[in-house]
Amino acid sequence: MTEHFAPGTDEHSIWQAMRAIYSGYIDDDRAASDANISPDATMWDSDALPLIHGRAELDAIRDARPPRTPADPVVSIEAIAPEVRIFGDTAVLLHHLDVDPGTGSPAQSVRNTSVWRRDADRWRLVHNHEDVTAEHWLPEQGAVPAPATV
Repeated sequence: MTEHFAPGTDEHSIWQAMRAIYSGYIDDDRAASDANISPDATMWDSDALPLIHGRAELDAIRDARPPRTPADPVVSIEAIAPEVRIFGDTAVLLHHLDVDPGTGSPAQSVRNTSVWRRDADRWRLVHNHEDVTAEHWLPEQGAVPAPATV
């Protein structure tokens, strides 16, 4: 696994928190994901049309999804090419996802933009926007610009 940001930096903390959200999804562990999401977060989910407001609406969207079965797993979500911009106690994370649905269907490319706030001693996601691209395209793995702090 490539480390994109130096351990101990805010950029690293934000990136690791986002990756933990994806791991929680793959492992069907809501608590692991939710530990990194503000209870009041808003989200544009690629599988849901309305804007999601807070944990109760997020859980309703989650509960409405059909359960995954061994015949229909999500095999992997690879988060790549992160960029982090920090503005005091607010940060923006931009990255791509390579999603293997595990169904024999083609992989999906997703562009993701999220907004993070420093909450006491940690960063939490306060807004997320997913955009499934019309065709499978991902940036080169090594093509990550240096992080910018403002």
